[in-house]
Amino acid sequence: MASYKVDISYERLISEYPSAPTGAGVRVEMSEASYGSFDNEPSFTPETIEVYHPDGRLPEFSNDNIIDVTGHLDDFIRMDMEDEAYSAHSTGVARNLFSSNSIAHGVSQVDVYFASDWFEHGLNIFDPVYENTLARDIRVSSHSWVVNPDPDNNSSAVFLTKTDWLIDKEERSVVSGLINSSGTNRKLLSNAYNNINVGKSDGNNGQGTSDIDAY
Repeated sequence: MASYKVDISYERLISEYPSAPTGAGVRVEMSEASYGSFDNEPSFTPETIEVYHPDGRLPEFSNDNIIDVTGHLDDFIRMDMEDEAYSAHSTGVARNLFSSNSIAHGVSQVDVYFASDWFEHGLNIFDPVYENTLARDIRVSSHSWVVNPDPDNNSSAVFLTKTDWLIDKEERSVVSGLINSSGTNRKLLSNAYNNINVGKSDGNNGQGTSDIDAY
C-alpha cells in the first residue's frame, strides 16, 4: 500500500514549495472513543478510567506537548498501569495528525479528550453562554469516532448547533468520522453543516444525513 503522502502528492508539494507550512504554531485537539476501561482505586474519581490517549512515549512524539485534558492518564500512572493507558487507534490518529512523520510535523501543542468529556468540557455543551467556549485558540479539532446509539434529536441538535457555531466563530477546522460500512451515518458529528467528514479510501462508509431538524 502506498503512503498517504504519495496519495496526496505531498512529496511533490515539498519539492516545489520547500517552505510549505508545517503546522508550527497551530494548536490542535483530538478526542477519542474508549478502547477499554478499568476500575479506578476506590478512593478516587472517576470510578472508571478509559483508554483513549495516544502513546506520547514514542519517539515520533518527542517534540509534542500532549496534554491529557480529561485526566485519566494520571490515574493509570498512579496505579502503575501506564502500559494499559494508551489506545492503538488514538496513537494511529496522532501519527497521521501531528507526529514527526506527519505532514503537520510542526504542530507541538495538542489537547486530548475522552470523547464524551469533550462534549462537556471541550464543546462546553452545558453552558448556555456560547462565548464561554472560546479563547482556547484551537485551530484543528479531530474526532475519529461516531456515537452509537444515536442521541435523541433534541440532544443531537444542541451538539451540532454548537459545533457549527464554534467553527464559524473561531474559524476552527473540525474533522469527524463516518461509519466504516455502508448505511446511514450516525448523527454525531457527521451531520454538522460545516465540519469535514472523513470516510474510507475505498468508499465503503456511511452515506447521507439524518433528519434532525436542528436549524
